[in-house]
Amino acid sequence: MPKKPALMDASKVPLVDKESFVSGRGTRPKSIAEKDLKPLNTRLPKHLIRRLKMHCVKHDTSIQDFVTEAIEKQLGEN
Repeated sequence: MPKKPALMDASKVPLVDKESFVSGRGTRPKSIAEKDLKPLNTRLPKHLIRRLKMHCVKHDTSIQDFVTEAIEKQLGEN
């Protein structure tokens, strides 16, 4: 049985500022309590994930906040 490739150590990939990305500097609207949040798993093309991460670091927001705002905007629920 072939071996699975080892996962790459994220600390060795300098695509974005890791500290900014993982710190989750974005702020969740106060009206959304942690208990009201549900997980959302999705698969996206690698190039979009990279652009998303870079955008979030550049704009000092979390992926969670970016996705929430994008969905609200698209659905017209602002």
